Amino acid sequence: MRRKFLIEFVIVGFLLFGVATSVFAVCENMFPLRDILNASVAGIPKADKMTIPDKWIAYFSTVDLRWLWWLLGGCGVLTFVVIVWNLLLRRQVERRRMELQEELQRRICAEQFRQQAEEQFRHVIEFCPLGVLMYRLENNGRLILTAGNTAAERILCIEIRPLLGRTIEEAFPGLARTDVPERYRRICKNGIPWETHLFSYEDEHVRGMYEIYAFQTSAGQMAVMFTEISERIHAEQAREKLMSELQAKNEELEGIIFIASHDLRSPLINIQGFAGELQKSCREMTVLLGREALSETNSRAIRRILDEDIPESLSFISAGTGKMDSLVKGLLRLARIGTTQMRIEPIDMNRLMATILKTVQYQMREHDIEIRAVELPPCRGDWVQLNQVFSNLIDNAIKYRHPNRRAVIEIRGSHQGNRAQYAVSDNGIGVAPEHNKKIFEIFHRLNPGGPIKGEGLGLTIVQRILDRLDGKVCVESEPDVGATFIIELPAV
Repeated sequence: MRRKFLIEFVIVGFLLFGVATSVFAVCENMFPLRDILNASVAGIPKADKMTIPDKWIAYFSTVDLRWLWWLLGGCGVLTFVVIVWNLLLRRQVERRRMELQEELQRRICAEQFRQQAEEQFRHVIEFCPLGVLMYRLENNGRLILTAGNTAAERILCIEIRPLLGRTIEEAFPGLARTDVPERYRRICKNGIPWETHLFSYEDEHVRGMYEIYAFQTSAGQMAVMFTEISERIHAEQAREKLMSELQAKNEELEGIIFIASHDLRSPLINIQGFAGELQKSCREMTVLLGREALSETNSRAIRRILDEDIPESLSFISAGTGKMDSLVKGLLRLARIGTTQMRIEPIDMNRLMATILKTVQYQMREHDIEIRAVELPPCRGDWVQLNQVFSNLIDNAIKYRHPNRRAVIEIRGSHQGNRAQYAVSDNGIGVAPEHNKKIFEIFHRLNPGGPIKGEGLGLTIVQRILDRLDGKVCVESEPDVGATFIIELPAV
């Protein structure tokens, strides 16, 4: 405003100066008038000088003063033009001032809105549960880490601030061995986002599996949003394991139902059949005894019933009930495995094996069996359950020994990463390849009618126990050569 008034003052001053200069120039050129005035003033007595104004008036009343009127009129017109121009200029200046003020106000509002949006964006990023890292691509191709939120520090378990200003390869050395930095550079250039649902990363300070989504925020800048999914993967693995166990339980239940409908029904049929034979024999005896005199033929018939038919029927009934009792007991043993409380702890397998071998010393001496147990690595498990596992495997090796050579059983172990592996080998009769999986089924026996007694539950129990201990079991065998049972358990 002061500047505007200063400009107006200068313009008006120049105009007045021009007018005054013109007047003085005109007066300077009026020599007769000046001389007349000077002579008149000089020749007039002092007392008469009071009449000079009257003489001036009389003189100017006879002089042509049109030039003066033209000068005064021009000055008036010029003054009017200046005033009008000043008014118009004031209006233009005021209108421009209002426009500039409105523009300034719009820019102030836009700046405030931008600051509020940036503040909201910072709050969203800062409190976002996903990790966020910001990068900037420089002209020389260096991808610089510029920012990171609290969630990124929590997920990566590191402090982001010391890494700011470093290249992506310097901040996260493990990425230098991957194509991720190059992918990020392409995102900064062309803006095409990239995502992956499973990315494994590892360096000196950070290790984990992540889900990543990377996108461009502006030209030459990008953001990476990520989350750690190791827990999710472990949960999915646990779910898959549970589903697998559930499927195995269902298959086992189907097997039990089949056993209940087949193997348990078979002895019942025998019992019913031979019970009917006993009833028939009893009726025949009743008829024979009802006669007054027994002939020799009747006497022989009664003797045959008492000495042959009834004892035979009773023996079959006894065998059937014994088989049913054995099957029921086996089912109970199998059912108790899933409900037994386990105590998971580090197990000294050498001490466990020494305990088991003491229980089979009598069989070793009686059948001339050699058992070799080398140094075994420790594992994690339940002492009682693992005792039963290896006892069953050694018992099987003793029962299925080869009749034509001395039985030799070898027990060895080793570490395989985070797993402990054990092998129980024998030189017995072996297992045919088609039975390698069936021998772990409930009540499955290699030779049901053979001389070797058992219910076919030993290996089923072994597999059930190892399933609960996060272990595995499999067999490698060759008929008439021997078998090797391989057991895996969590290492200490």
